[in-house]
Amino acid sequence: MELALPPPLAIVLIFTFLFSLSFSFNLNRSFAEDTDNCGGSSVNVAKTTTRQINLVIDDSGSMFVDDNSGHDVSIDRWSQAKYALEVFAAMLTDDDTMNVYRMSDFANNKIAGPNLIMTGKEPDSSRVGKVEGMQLQGGGTPFSPVQKAYDDLKGANDNQKWLVVLSDGEFDNNQPDGGLDSKLHQFVKDGSTTKSPLKVAFMAMGKAAPSFSDDSKSGVNYKKAEDGLDITNKLTDFANLIFNRSVISSTGPVITPDLDLDEVVAFAQGGNVKVGDAKDTNGNSYKIDSKTDVKWIDNQEAHYGDHMVQAIPNKDLVGELAVYKNIKAGNISFDISGQNSLTFFYTPHVSFGVELTDEQGNKVDADKIVGGKYNVNYGFMNSDCKFTDSKLLGTPTYSASVTNNGQIIADSLKSGDSIDFSRGDVAMDVKANYLGGSTSEATINLTVQQPGLSMKCNEQEKDYQVSQLNDLKMPSDAIVLDCKQEVKSGGEQEFSDEEWNTIQDSDIQVDKAKIKGKDEKINFEVHKSDKKGEFLVLPKAYDGDVYKTATSKDGDLSPQLFVSYKYDEQVSNSTIPVKLKVENDLNIWLRFLDFLSKWWWLLLIVIIVLIIFVGEVRKPRFSGKISNRPDIIMIPQKRGLDKQIRKGKFQKSGFGSIAWVPFVAEKGTLRFAEGAS
Repeated sequence: MELALPPPLAIVLIFTFLFSLSFSFNLNRSFAEDTDNCGGSSVNVAKTTTRQINLVIDDSGSMFVDDNSGHDVSIDRWSQAKYALEVFAAMLTDDDTMNVYRMSDFANNKIAGPNLIMTGKEPDSSRVGKVEGMQLQGGGTPFSPVQKAYDDLKGANDNQKWLVVLSDGEFDNNQPDGGLDSKLHQFVKDGSTTKSPLKVAFMAMGKAAPSFSDDSKSGVNYKKAEDGLDITNKLTDFANLIFNRSVISSTGPVITPDLDLDEVVAFAQGGNVKVGDAKDTNGNSYKIDSKTDVKWIDNQEAHYGDHMVQAIPNKDLVGELAVYKNIKAGNISFDISGQNSLTFFYTPHVSFGVELTDEQGNKVDADKIVGGKYNVNYGFMNSDCKFTDSKLLGTPTYSASVTNNGQIIADSLKSGDSIDFSRGDVAMDVKANYLGGSTSEATINLTVQQPGLSMKCNEQEKDYQVSQLNDLKMPSDAIVLDCKQEVKSGGEQEFSDEEWNTIQDSDIQVDKAKIKGKDEKINFEVHKSDKKGEFLVLPKAYDGDVYKTATSKDGDLSPQLFVSYKYDEQVSNSTIPVKLKVENDLNIWLRFLDFLSKWWWLLLIVIIVLIIFVGEVRKPRFSGKISNRPDIIMIPQKRGLDKQIRKGKFQKSGFGSIAWVPFVAEKGTLRFAEGAS
């Protein structure tokens, strides 16, 4: 038999129709992006550091054979030192010079010059090729090449001077008086000037090498590394120390700079290392601008005592330095594999920028400065022309001097200081120290104009209805401001044709700060009229929606115009009040219909939820006590027969049996099962 409750079909159809409508709307939103231009208030940053490096490489016999073994046991320390030298050669920048002094050239008390001379302007491959072609000779460990490298460096006038020593043991003749540590500190003291400091970097290679306490504040830097991988790992820190390379933190082959970067150098090391291109999450790809391979190289037999020993290279020493240009801020992933170690060096893309504010705190455009007192803020700006305190710049320190018409008016201006400008040329010489020793400087040139004549305008007032704001046309419906120039004698004069033609629409800005209405929710269109002296102001609906727009009921909606333009080496600034009223002619019924037109989908969802809820409450259902296998008691109509019990089978079916289908009655079928109990 079949059991059913009658469904309210009309309600089901309505529900189905509304449910389908709820998926028919689509929300689209467009966004306009404004771009800012730093204009003449900033200049790009360029490093001004020149650097000379005089490097002494120990190629004594102990770099090839273990002195403590008691017999000739080959070691690859020489290979580590030569690999380090290749890395240094690859890292030179355009203003760097490196001279390499080989200890074996100073054997038997000889005095020699550098074995290799290279500059950063040479191609990377050429510099590395010079190192690869230099054969290490073996022999003793004289101190004289260190003294010679210092003597040649002492007289240099570079911004940075580095005496670098790669050695594995104590010097065996010409020992410095007072010991090595004392001598190196004396080098720093005697070889430095205020503008050209000298620093020492000593890498002691091997377990038996001498140990000293690092004293970087005094300019003497010690690093000690055990043989093998320890030397390779500490090589990066040593290179950073000398080259002021800035390391950006990374997670594997991924970096996330918060500044645009002019350059990124990926230094990957490993026997099977491969370095490829990069890309970011915005779909930008970055090709390798240049790539330099550094690797182990064979060497001839070397002198060890009175005999020759074989030079065994470390064939795990393989690295690639890849340069990428113009990297955008964000998440950057690099196609790098097979690396044992990976380091990213970077050069930030920033500019020196200056912002001026007048005594009222208003920002003044760089091309519209007039004589007077200003607060001056300056520092590094990012690509959005905003002052930045990114960690990628370290902790910068700034200094600036200001010249006005050839006269120094401030020789140690700090950011935020106040200064009085006179009409004429201004030059700000800005300097910065950042990233642990990098220096930059630039000159920002400004022109201070003479104040021009201000203007006075009529105070015409006009009334509008808010419902019509989208239908208003320029110029017929605009407020007309008839303006003249105020002369110093107290009178007024017409604009000259030439000066009037100088003014552009972009010189006119609407200042809504004086509006005391509802969150300034009204827009304005402004133009210069074809008629001399006239400006046109037209109110517009906020975001094009009259129902969002404030009215005079909410407060005073009268804005001010600010007109600023240059003419004949003068800057004219005028503030013009504008009077208007906007009547609220949209009644409650119209606003309710507008609400429905915008939020009908939300109302639809509420209705659907209510239908489902009420339908579930009112839905005819079978009792939950009905078993899937109920007992069916059969009572005979004739006397003398016993009642029988059979098993039945009950099963729900139909559309109403689906959960969350409101109102539709549940259906069910009850069948007799075979046999009786």
